[in-house]
Amino acid sequence: MAPIEHTGQRDLLFSQWIRDFLPHVSFGATDIDFYLLNYKTKKFMLLEIKCRMAEPKEWQRDALLMINHLLKIGMIHTSQFLDWKYLEAHLVQFETEPYGEGRIYLDREEIKESELIEFLSMN
Repeated sequence: MAPIEHTGQRDLLFSQWIRDFLPHVSFGATDIDFYLLNYKTKKFMLLEIKCRMAEPKEWQRDALLMINHLLKIGMIHTSQFLDWKYLEAHLVQFETEPYGEGRIYLDREEIKESELIEFLSMN
């Protein structure tokens, strides 16, 4: 059985503080939906999840591309994580919400749930 996830609603106070006190600063904020690690195979990846076949907004796509590129470069230039492999950032789209009732797409290619499980397992 998987451990229970401990989350709550995101506190928006800091976002409002930024808007109130830094009105002339150009900033962006996005979240990374999932950072998956397989400690056994020493592989990891980033995931962006979208339901109802939504696409990442341009600013979100650009932020994820930047993070993806920086991680790839950083992995080459560090000796601390030589035995780890970065499998890059990926987009998972579900046709419906709840997600279990429709088709699944990985990087815009339709796949079966069993294929998604295998891919995300990083074996």
